[in-house]
This record gives sequence, structure tokens and C-alpha cells, in this order.
Amino acid sequence: MILQYYDQLAQDDTQGLAFSRKLYWKRGELLINHDFFRIPEKDRRKGISKAILFASLKQYINMAVNKILIHAALTDGGYAWARHFFTATNRLEMRDILTTAKRRLSTMEFAAIHRIYTNYYTGNPGGKAFPIYKWAEFDFMKPILRGSEWHGGLDLKNQEQLLNFISYVNQ
Repeated sequence: MILQYYDQLAQDDTQGLAFSRKLYWKRGELLINHDFFRIPEKDRRKGISKAILFASLKQYINMAVNKILIHAALTDGGYAWARHFFTATNRLEMRDILTTAKRRLSTMEFAAIHRIYTNYYTGNPGGKAFPIYKWAEFDFMKPILRGSEWHGGLDLKNQEQLLNFISYVNQ
């Protein structure tokens, strides 16, 4: 099932509200892919995305959705999804962000985020739930994550992830 919403200004990347969701079964799990989500620039940082995500989450729980999947991109997507407690599923994409960070951060700043990366992947070599939200907690990572692109998800059956997400979108 595909659910899409485009307002009358959707063709304008700076003015139009648009989103697309795809609900499907895979290996016995009900998944929802947030294919696209754009808030107009003038309406960003006003809590609109949180309100939409919180309302959506209620329905996902009612439908027993297992996971929300995302492709963080666009202007602010990499930072926004990380702040919403999504985890990253592709190690190579995290390595790319780490490479960018190494070029742009001070030695001390880079050491802090590198430690998070190393600690996670040392304990989870094939890890599919890197806590990129920990990187988003550092102000110096904001411009790096804003320009990043990565794939991730939120496991609605993982109580910690679910409660973090609920807490964030219900502020």
C-alpha cells in the first residue's frame, strides 16, 4: 500500500509539503518505508514534522508495524532523522560521514565521534543499527549530518528505540 500527500505547492522544493509512505510485508515483518518527506523551508523547526510523525506512529502501532525505514537525504534529512533516534543500517555510509567529519572537525571533535563509531562496530561487526543519533547530540556534527545521506530505520519492537522516538516526537 502506498500513501502519498502533496499540497498545491508540492512542485516547489522550498514551498511545498510532500510525503510518501510505502507499507509492505517482507520476511514476515510489516515494514513502512518513509520514501519521501519534505517540509517547506518556511515551516521547518516549528514542530510540524514531529506532529506528523507522532500521528503516524500511533497508526503504525495500531497496525503492528515492525520497522520504519528511511533514506535520509535532502537538505536537512541526515540530521533530522538522526535527531529522531533512527539508527543507520549501512556501515559504508557511516564511514563516508566519518571521512567527511575527519576533514572538517578538530582532532578532539573527531576523536569523540570516531570513538562512537569504533565502539559500536567493534562490538557489532555486521551491525545494522548504528546509533547515529549519538553523533547528532554534538553541535559540531549538525552541518556534517545536514549534508549527509544514509539509510536507516527504527525498530518499533525495540522498546528503547520506540520510547526514545515517542519522547522526541511528543515534545
